[in-house]
Amino acid sequence: MKQKIINYKIVQDGLIILSDSGNEYKITKNSCSCKGFGFKRHCSHFDEALKLGLLEIIENIQNPNQLTSNHIKASRINAIKQFLSKQNIPQSDKLIEFLESKLTTKMTMKEFINLAEWGN
Repeated sequence: MKQKIINYKIVQDGLIILSDSGNEYKITKNSCSCKGFGFKRHCSHFDEALKLGLLEIIENIQNPNQLTSNHIKASRINAIKQFLSKQNIPQSDKLIEFLESKLTTKMTMKEFINLAEWGN
């Protein structure tokens, strides 16, 4: 498939993409400003933006509290599992998700252990 998006820039409520035809279109999490999207409710620009992960960028722009990327969350979860294992605290997926959501940079090790034991 030929690349449709040559370049893009982030704007407040979406992305402005430069297409292979030289035209600029605005993509939001639910639409593209090109004529094709207006007629068919999908287009090659939108499909490519989805494949490239650009719609995730739009989601992060519109929901700045969800900027934590998946790999950072996965790293924290891995660290929590290792810590619980070293402390001989029984693990469950529910406990790990709970702890990950409550973890802060200001939390002491003692507070974390108490939270983990309480969560079990």
